Amino acid sequence: MKGLRSFKYISIIKLLVNNHNPRKHGSAYILNRLEGYIKSLDRSEHIHLVDAALKNHMVLNSLCPPEVKSNTYLDSIREYELPTSLILRAFSKYCKTHKNEINKFYSIRRKVECFIINGEFKEALNLLNEVEDLFGRNIWSIDMKMNIFARNPNEDLELYKSQLDKEEIAHISTLVHRKYVSNSLKLFYRQVLGNLLLEYRSNGVNRYADYLSILLLPESYDEHINIQELIIFSQRLCPIDKLLLIYKLGVKSLSLELKDEKITKEIVDFAKDIEGSIEYSGWAHIRDFYEENLNPRVCESTQKTIANYSNGEYKLAKDSSKVLLESQLLDLSILDIYVRSTIYSGDYEVSESNEIDATKLKNLLLGAFVEFYSSTDNFELFSDTFEEIFFKHLNFDFISSIKPMYYAAYQHKNEKSLKRACIELFCSEHQITPKYLNYLRTNKFNLSNQPNIDVKDISKSRRLRAEIENIILSEDINVQKLNCLLDQLEQQEDVLMAEFWFLWFKAKIKTDQFHIVLRKLSGMLILNQSVQHLFPLHELIEELEKNRDLYTDSLDAVIVYYFYFRLQHFDSKELMSEFFEDYLMSNNVNLASELCSNWKTINLRQEFFLKEVCNPEIMSILLHINSNEELLFERLKVLQTLLYLNPENEEFVSNEELRVYEQLYIDILSLEHSSNKLDIDINGIRKAKFDEYESYYSMLSDFKKEVPNDLLALFETDEKSKTENAILHFYGRTYDSILDDFIFNEDYGLVRFLSSEIRHGWLPNQIRSVIESFNLITELAEGSNYAKNTFWRKKYELTVTNILLDKFDEIFAWFSKEVDLLIHRANTWPQASREHGDQSVAFNVAWDVNTLKEFKAFTSESNSAEQFFELCTEFIWQKLENGFRKMKILINRDLKPSFNNLFDELSDKFSSLGVEMNYLNNEIQNAKNKTIEEIGIIEGWFCRPEYRNLGSVRFEDIIKVSISNTKGIYKPRELLFRLQSKCFFMEIDQINMLPLIRAFVTAFQNSIKYGERANNSDISLDFVEDQKSCTLKIKNRISKDTRQKVIDKNVIDRVNRYDKKNEKELLTTEGGTGLYKIFRFVKDAYTDASFKVELHEDEFIQLIILNKEHYEVVDS
Repeated sequence: MKGLRSFKYISIIKLLVNNHNPRKHGSAYILNRLEGYIKSLDRSEHIHLVDAALKNHMVLNSLCPPEVKSNTYLDSIREYELPTSLILRAFSKYCKTHKNEINKFYSIRRKVECFIINGEFKEALNLLNEVEDLFGRNIWSIDMKMNIFARNPNEDLELYKSQLDKEEIAHISTLVHRKYVSNSLKLFYRQVLGNLLLEYRSNGVNRYADYLSILLLPESYDEHINIQELIIFSQRLCPIDKLLLIYKLGVKSLSLELKDEKITKEIVDFAKDIEGSIEYSGWAHIRDFYEENLNPRVCESTQKTIANYSNGEYKLAKDSSKVLLESQLLDLSILDIYVRSTIYSGDYEVSESNEIDATKLKNLLLGAFVEFYSSTDNFELFSDTFEEIFFKHLNFDFISSIKPMYYAAYQHKNEKSLKRACIELFCSEHQITPKYLNYLRTNKFNLSNQPNIDVKDISKSRRLRAEIENIILSEDINVQKLNCLLDQLEQQEDVLMAEFWFLWFKAKIKTDQFHIVLRKLSGMLILNQSVQHLFPLHELIEELEKNRDLYTDSLDAVIVYYFYFRLQHFDSKELMSEFFEDYLMSNNVNLASELCSNWKTINLRQEFFLKEVCNPEIMSILLHINSNEELLFERLKVLQTLLYLNPENEEFVSNEELRVYEQLYIDILSLEHSSNKLDIDINGIRKAKFDEYESYYSMLSDFKKEVPNDLLALFETDEKSKTENAILHFYGRTYDSILDDFIFNEDYGLVRFLSSEIRHGWLPNQIRSVIESFNLITELAEGSNYAKNTFWRKKYELTVTNILLDKFDEIFAWFSKEVDLLIHRANTWPQASREHGDQSVAFNVAWDVNTLKEFKAFTSESNSAEQFFELCTEFIWQKLENGFRKMKILINRDLKPSFNNLFDELSDKFSSLGVEMNYLNNEIQNAKNKTIEEIGIIEGWFCRPEYRNLGSVRFEDIIKVSISNTKGIYKPRELLFRLQSKCFFMEIDQINMLPLIRAFVTAFQNSIKYGERANNSDISLDFVEDQKSCTLKIKNRISKDTRQKVIDKNVIDRVNRYDKKNEKELLTTEGGTGLYKIFRFVKDAYTDASFKVELHEDEFIQLIILNKEHYEVVDS
């Protein structure tokens, strides 16, 4: 029966390959037919067809071409949907057939890695060329060469990349290049590969995405790899890259504990099949791990070194391990003993790292590991160093011998990574010591469980550790003995900090001494925050949350929770604040200031609590604090108590109080500016025209007594009506003049602010800059065309065709135009008119008899010209409420829905292209939300300004508020302001504050808009003082084109000839520079202040000059 079934499938295979002409059809003919037939079969029949296919040389040659050398890095023909067992078994036959060539590759790989480690780059490149001559193009050699070019200043990385850009491998070589030029793994993932993988997977290109991931990223960054699909994808790779990929997938399947998966068994069968032919022992070790044959692999010299080390003979261990490192160049597994012996023997010096000849990478590793083992002070720095080494050497074989050493150093932080690293080491051709093998057996590292170790033959510190570990693992624990052993171990010099405190922590937790752990840890953290790395803080926090009621009265628990939030898990802020509040409640108080007011003395923990924990960020959750002002005042109370309890904190308290007061001050100033976009220059009107209002008041006062006969004669009605009409006639003339001053005057009135501040300033900038920050719109270029969106073209150049990229530009140009049209429409609303029936503007102040009667009644109680002026001011503001209301209606019923619809239409246009673009869609949604949020802010501008009596205002604070508001406009874009010299300690009267803020903000916007954006030019602020004045210099770099435009338009002379007359066109049009606006705001603050501009080589400078008599210099 079995023979008949075999004959059946052999016959089927013969039919499938029938009429195949290799010259005419190529391998695709057979593979297409084979793929089609397999799809018609039940999965249970696959094994029989695979057996038959493997007996047919035409099928084998189609699956794995008989020639060794390949002319393509990555086959452009798609992979075939074939059983993975067929792919693997066919390739194993290929490997055995070409074992000599493959063994030569492994031999060359070892030499290449040795040369690279030693810095012998020329020799390594020669060998890589030899591999390419033998096997043809391969991705492995590209990675190796780019590693060399990136490390060796004598080689040209960019030239090599440009050569590959002309070949079909350019998409992968570009990513490999980005890997080596990236500053860090995190940046590479965030800026390059993360979004690209998301896009590929969204478009169904999962296999290619998985390959890029396993080629370029550590496993922890992308765990969603489909091993079976990658085996299918491997058909597209040249033999070398295919072999390396299958090995990686074998190790990965074991580290993911997929032993029961069919694909894992197939890869192990592949390993078994080739291990006798291929001279790389890693294949046999994959089989050993799968079959749980877990035995150490150490040579005799290594065994002696381990014995010396275990006995505490550190000088001997150091010397013998050094010899091993020099003789076994690629196996760095013994480096752990060398580093520890170096530390314990106490003879390590800075020059120590030069002892191992010609091994630059080992020198780096030695120095880094000595520091990493000895101290936690630079934990993050050295962690980043090791992760970067692993990342840049991801496809090197030797790196597997180092990883377990790094991850085991602080075991509790890396348990998952340590397990993977030990599996990777076991499956390599390097030695594996009992230490790391034991971790694979027991899932934890315990000296006492290590085989072949006699407690009598090990050093005292190791005997103590073994005893402690045995007690912890036992059921009946002698706490007193355990504590005694821990005390003895702490005195030993040959135990690392991380090892001791990890054991100490486990012992205390096992014996329910949780409060002791909190007490110890809180004190250690206060003295040195870096000790956080010695303890599994997450376990402590889990216990605190699980049994919160037991610890809410513990100050130690609050402090430990605070450090966990501050140092490791910022997302736990809310939970930390709740724990803080529970602590206060457990002490029967609502506020921290109430708690500490009862303290007579203060200890280390209480002092830290007041200094660091009781900060506004944590206290903001308290139910009894209802505003930011209350929060800051509570902080001040806590600081005052801290100073009272310990006067040595005077400097800290002084600095902290200064920050709190500055925050209170800046909050007030920011509120002042952000809520006062619209204004009327009341003081300007008073200064310029108060004599007219004195005249109005005088005449109105006379009217109360008697209306002049010559005025009455103008009205042909009865006496009573004559009098009323005459009075209303006068009120009409007066009211019209008031509207001229308060609303329509281009110097002082509302229209000035509606024009220069809203329509030609904040409104278009506020909306457009937000959308620009998401790179969704471009500027209008020549004619009526918008510039190409280079950001998104570059973002998707690897994933979509040029035709689609051109379509992108069309959509973005359409969107840019629609955005500008919407902004233009919104800009027509905030205008003023007094024409009856004019509904096109928001601020229609047309008046009638009823308005005059209302105005007359409103001002009738005035007892002086000053009071009359104040009542006129109040009346105008009340009348403007209708305009504010109409603007808000237009914004909510028109502008917001229009932008909502526009963003939705943008998303629909990209969706219609038939390509999934998750990152772009997310950015569109984020831009939509942010734009609607900004429009909500704009809505808040249309209200009456609020002023507070702040008295004198520090010039420094005005600068801070101006910078803060400018950053707010351009958020999320990052802006950089540089203070070139110290700001003078001077105070300015509050009444002059707002015009100065507006002048500074406009000047900053001017710098940003016309600065050299391509070079991320920052804005520098320089303060210059002489006997008569103070000058603020605002500088930014400009391009050559902009410089020429400044010269051609004679900007310098024009600005220096400005004067304060009504120049409406300059306020609104002046080429968009905003220079006249700055001039006017400066003059609004002080009539004798001045504004000038200068042009240097590549720098544009705006100068705001204030006369000294207007400010007071104060002490710092």
